Amino acid sequence: MTSATAATAVRDPVPRLVSTSGGGSGLPYAMWRPQMQTFLMHHGIEERDYTQEIPQWEDLLKVVRADAVAREQAAFALLLKGGAGASSSNAEKREAAPDDQQLAAKQLAIGAIGRAKKAFGFLYAALPTDLKLLVAGVPQGYAYGIWVLLETKFRNTEQDNVGDLWAQFVNLAQEPEEKFDEYKARADAVLALLTHAKETPPAGLYSYVLLWKLQPRYEQAVLALKASGQIKDPAKIDWASVVGFMSNHERSQGRYDDTLREGHGEGGPRAFATRSRGQAQTQANGSNYECYNCGETGHIARNCEQERRRPRRDKKPETRGANRDRRTVQQDEPADRSSSEEDDETSRDAQRRHKREPGGERANAVRSHVADRQAGDRGKGGQPYAQESEDEKATFSCSY
Repeated sequence: MTSATAATAVRDPVPRLVSTSGGGSGLPYAMWRPQMQTFLMHHGIEERDYTQEIPQWEDLLKVVRADAVAREQAAFALLLKGGAGASSSNAEKREAAPDDQQLAAKQLAIGAIGRAKKAFGFLYAALPTDLKLLVAGVPQGYAYGIWVLLETKFRNTEQDNVGDLWAQFVNLAQEPEEKFDEYKARADAVLALLTHAKETPPAGLYSYVLLWKLQPRYEQAVLALKASGQIKDPAKIDWASVVGFMSNHERSQGRYDDTLREGHGEGGPRAFATRSRGQAQTQANGSNYECYNCGETGHIARNCEQERRRPRRDKKPETRGANRDRRTVQQDEPADRSSSEEDDETSRDAQRRHKREPGGERANAVRSHVADRQAGDRGKGGQPYAQESEDEKATFSCSY
């Protein structure tokens, strides 16, 4: 192996197949198969080189080997003889030279056998120890023999893994920071595994996974695709066009987010509004107030976590009525009144109260008058006084 080949092998290691016992590292067959096919393709090996049978492999291999040996010997003889011997050897070679058709067939056979032997080496290197023992009877270099054996052994025993792939496919969903093309590539990887396992999902399910399990920021884009009729028939969706449309939507969304971030900058109007709301919230939370219970700032007394202090008892609380009467008196009475005016006002208030009280002069006179009339009526007819004149009613009403 040359240094270039060794470097390539380090960069692109052969996918390993898991052991039949389940131990060690490696991939299940349904996942290993497509990866191995991709690996072989990267190394110039066609699928037919290991999936199609080559009739009479051993006989053909003997002919190719014999031809290669003959050419090598002729080359050695040419180098050893040299001079005149070389001229006679060239003449003999021209006489025995094959025609163009036979030469072309020989070149094709040599190329096919070379690729098959190369595929055989890669496939054998991917096998765990227990499977290497299983393919020990395959002819050396015959890649088709290893491939058929693996297909026969694992094709019908990977149903559990196929079920896991189905579960993985239907549960696919876009990640929060994942772009649409990245999400589609992840879905396509699972789709390829199912396809190689002969379990290709229907087009409707594929479109559902890709379009209706996206993040909310793609909702308007999906609705636009639906309105335009591009996703009406899942079997006829042009996914390359959909990927381009989604990429444009992502760029537009990115520009919109940049605009929002600029608006939220230190000098932007959104930043000013945010700071204003923060200051209002700070004041509403009481962070600028002093607590009357503990004396600290940042909260009020009813939210204080310290032990409650007892109220002072040397000062009696005043009732609301007393405070209101005091304020009323202070508002109604002027501040520059003299003491003589206050005395006169007090005297007049006392006289008015005396007239209104039940023991006042006018009230006594009225009661005496009513008593006299009742006594006269009893002397005349023995009936109590039942009716007063209009003048007496007016006089009695005015007395109160």
